[in-house]
Amino acid sequence: MREDYDGFDSWFAKCRTEKRKCWIINDESTIAGICIFNDETDRQKVWPLAGQKILKICTFKISEKYRGGRLGEQFVRQILWYAYENRYESIYLTVFAKQDSLISLITYYGFREVGRSANGEICFEKEWVNGKIIADRFLAARSDYPRLPEFSSDAFLIPIKYAFTQRLFPEIDSLSHKGQLSLFHAVGIDSDRETLIPSTSIRKAYVCNAAMDSIASGSDLYFYQTVCENEGVSQRLVAHGIVDDYITVPNIESLVAATAKRTVYSSSELLTILQRKNPTRVIRFIHMGYLTPLINLETLKSQEIVKGHPQSILRVNAVAHAKLRELTQNTVRISRRPA
Repeated sequence: MREDYDGFDSWFAKCRTEKRKCWIINDESTIAGICIFNDETDRQKVWPLAGQKILKICTFKISEKYRGGRLGEQFVRQILWYAYENRYESIYLTVFAKQDSLISLITYYGFREVGRSANGEICFEKEWVNGKIIADRFLAARSDYPRLPEFSSDAFLIPIKYAFTQRLFPEIDSLSHKGQLSLFHAVGIDSDRETLIPSTSIRKAYVCNAAMDSIASGSDLYFYQTVCENEGVSQRLVAHGIVDDYITVPNIESLVAATAKRTVYSSSELLTILQRKNPTRVIRFIHMGYLTPLINLETLKSQEIVKGHPQSILRVNAVAHAKLRELTQNTVRISRRPA
């Protein structure tokens, strides 16, 4: 960071003096990632930004040792939820052209270039002030993330076993017991990176042997936690996603490629699924968030969304989905106050 910014030490000392807020990912005595941010008002703007309440990302840095593990995407998730839930109208950061990985990441989630400085800094902004109509529902979901896209009649309920829920959606028990989500819960820097990656990302994949031939991109997914014999969440609707794509894979190579950095399954588990009688399907999706409160089976039955305990992927009709959407307007709450 010092190499990119003249006067870095004096700037960083200023951040400490002003007690600017930050998120940090620690690995024992090493900082794996840091994000420093600050409030700005319309009068302080030096870039052509939308709105009056603005969040500036002063520093966004993942240590080179930990790159490729989706920690950067987890920071983006945290930043966007914090900004959206706290009613910021726009959020921005400046980067240099050589930071191509970061640029690719933030533009995927709706940041756009709004200006360049004489020293080569590029300003990227994401705003929720000006309404945008995007016909492609998946594109709308990721571009406007984490704001939910307009209602769609296409929706599916996905039953998922407790063991896999804990790996795909690790914050659920924290939310159920404490009423809030822990920041970077279960990151586990020292844990197996194969299981670490999906729990820290927005983009995820669910692998199954569903009989259903097609699920359209942009469809809503509602994940239902099946019976749990432990003290964890049981028989409840817990998480919401929007479908990227739904594909059938013929072999282990294509399955690994389709789920790279998204899946909660080990290579041996993937092979077991592939060897089952029914075709192997991959649902790739973006995780829109958790349901608060979690919706139990009794509520789903009383609202005639389901007739009984879901055993396989269930298509939710338009009437039932309208009820479900009404119940889940308080979807997601991943963000937490910074340090």
